[in-house]
Amino acid sequence: MKKTRTYITISLILLIIIGLIISYLFFINPPKNKQADISQQSLVTSDNSNTLSSTENKSSISDTSKNIINIKTDDIEVTKPTFDEVQNIAYFKVSNTSKFDLSATIIVESYNNGILSNTQEHPITIKSGTTKEQCSVSAKKGDVIKLIDKQGNIYLQPFEIGAMEWVGTWASAQQGLDSSRTEYPPEPGLANNTFRQIVRISIGGMQFRFKFSNEYGKTPLVINSVHISKPSDIGTSTIDPNFDTAVTFNEGSESVTIPAGQIAVSDIINYNASDLERIAVSVYFGSVPEIITSHTGARTTSYLIAGNHVSDISFKDPIENEVWYFLTGIDVLSNPGSKAIVCLGDSITDGRGVKTNYDTRWTDVLAERLVKNPKTAHISVLNQGIGGNSIFGGLGPAAIKRYKRDVLNQPNVGYVIIFEGINDIGYTNSLSSADMIINEYKKFADQAHAKDIKVIGATITPFGGTDYAKNYWEIREEVRQKINAWIRNNEYFDGYIDFDAAIRDEKNPSFLIQEYSTDGLHPNVAGYKKMGESIDLSLFED
Repeated sequence: MKKTRTYITISLILLIIIGLIISYLFFINPPKNKQADISQQSLVTSDNSNTLSSTENKSSISDTSKNIINIKTDDIEVTKPTFDEVQNIAYFKVSNTSKFDLSATIIVESYNNGILSNTQEHPITIKSGTTKEQCSVSAKKGDVIKLIDKQGNIYLQPFEIGAMEWVGTWASAQQGLDSSRTEYPPEPGLANNTFRQIVRISIGGMQFRFKFSNEYGKTPLVINSVHISKPSDIGTSTIDPNFDTAVTFNEGSESVTIPAGQIAVSDIINYNASDLERIAVSVYFGSVPEIITSHTGARTTSYLIAGNHVSDISFKDPIENEVWYFLTGIDVLSNPGSKAIVCLGDSITDGRGVKTNYDTRWTDVLAERLVKNPKTAHISVLNQGIGGNSIFGGLGPAAIKRYKRDVLNQPNVGYVIIFEGINDIGYTNSLSSADMIINEYKKFADQAHAKDIKVIGATITPFGGTDYAKNYWEIREEVRQKINAWIRNNEYFDGYIDFDAAIRDEKNPSFLIQEYSTDGLHPNVAGYKKMGESIDLSLFED
């Protein structure tokens, strides 16, 4: 018994000694602080939650210390940001078609009562050849996002999350005009004189901006003053003085000088205009280039008078013509989700054969139907037709040359209707023209889809009995039929409008119905109405 107690005592002493040794070792070499690890991990997680991520190619989001050069802004495409209000995340897509990687920074600015309160910067790298890489960044409603590189090139203009958006509500495709053309400004000319032109917008609003182009001028264009107002009567120069509003530039200047080849965009102008409302734009010019940037198929009367008369209620004995000079677009600040339909075409889109001053083109009929339909009331129509235009040539810049300017670069475009080709067919003598035109349609579609623009094709209307049918008639008609068959059944377009079926003579389908025709090529007012009414609005209800 005594021995047993001795063993127990010795065991207890050994355990105490072992415990003391372990405690000593623990004291001189403690384990790593797990709580510090957790805090550090929490910090990393917090940082990552505020940085930009890519869902398609995370490897492209990397260090931006490389010196990236020779990237043209035209080679970078950035879609309009969308916003998830539940998760407070903004999304957009970036494509880089240049030969170089793009190193840039996404800047998110937060404001409090209009004062900048916080700025987040998120460096990214978009690899060369990347197509529509989706990126996301933490943001909240009211934040302003922009994408800029080290050289100061802006690829995403400042965009306010969840705010009103700019969308085109009127446009006209421009071409150069020299003194040999009958549409050239008549005496006394534009310099130091006032020109009042009337336009009809598509969707209305309370804030607008006006665009003037000197694209074809070789010298600067000087605009001394611009005023807008509501026309009082159709077909006269009379305006309502109660709505007379000055248009300013560069934060309040009444005048602006536009260098050769450039466009000037006005300040934001407060002006209340309803859907489909006409606006009189009166411009008092200074010096004017010899080559006039213009749209020759206005289908509305414009008024010219000597001197400064931008605010006159009416002009006394003005010189009249039907041309728009230098005015290329009007944008409206509209609700989020507003979109524009761009109608790319020739004289049938431009409206040859309509009644002057009454806005009865097929595009006008479409605009009227859209605003009356609750599902499409947020959609505007931009007429980018040019008389005599074609895909490869014709009057004005060819469609393949102006597609980017007149379609892709317009603000908030959701759809493009492609209705070009009749003037190409009208001069061909080869069946190969069909494939050439179709190939360009495919390119148009690819370019639009790259910017999330849906593409709607329009079948080519008949021209039997016209000058286009005098030579190579069988070849030209076969080309038209082949193109139309492709438009009705292809994998490139998102839908089509069958203008051919709408106004052709079913007994003689190579001809227009006589009651819809002016000259066998161009529709009349009834024909344009039929075309506009034949468009299925569900194409634009997504």
